[in-house]
Amino acid sequence: MTQIHEYLSEYEQDGSLSINLHRIRVNEEDIATYEIATMDSKVGPILILIRPIARFVSGAEGRVDIHRRGRPFEDYRVMLLHMRLEGQAYPPTWCIQFPLEIASRLEPLHPAIPGTRRVTPLNKGTFEQAIEFLLK
Repeated sequence: MTQIHEYLSEYEQDGSLSINLHRIRVNEEDIATYEIATMDSKVGPILILIRPIARFVSGAEGRVDIHRRGRPFEDYRVMLLHMRLEGQAYPPTWCIQFPLEIASRLEPLHPAIPGTRRVTPLNKGTFEQAIEFLLK
């Protein structure tokens, strides 16, 4: 959430959006119930929800979903995945997974990483593209 807040800070400072940080309770079978930071970003009348989903997911070591309020469906959801892209010797890194429709249009700009889900490394540019997609 800290990194995402940094990506959005210039837009928050110029008044383009507002950010609300709060905590939610998550219940995971293998871990139990815990509290975790979450974020809402309001752009005009549109609310973008940024929600941690799970610490342990298939093929990743954490998942955060980003979607527009009222559109939680897979075709409108962007996922952040904490993944090991180059084997166990390397630390996990945050990647972004767009819905298939937009991922195919972005591939020339952001090639898929071989041997992984169709993800690209998370950075300010890819995060801004996710927000633009969710605002449409």
